[in-house]
Amino acid sequence: MSSILFFASDSNHSCSISLDLTNLIHSNVDITTISNIVGHINGNVTLSVYAHEFKEATAFGCNVMSDLLNQQKKQTKTMSE
Repeated sequence: MSSILFFASDSNHSCSISLDLTNLIHSNVDITTISNIVGHINGNVTLSVYAHEFKEATAFGCNVMSDLLNQQKKQTKTMSE
């Protein structure tokens, strides 16, 4: 995390900040923690700036859940045969 704090203090590395935050979002780090890392006043600021990333993370999570449910159905069907 120290690299994020370093980049956050350097205005020339905003792309690196975005990449690091995207990784945090997709790693399911909570919004309050991400907001604190980058120095946003609250999570609402972070959510408004990175809303598109949370939508992508939610879609990914839904796909994972769907895959898990399908696997469970297949296992249940195999066990009952």
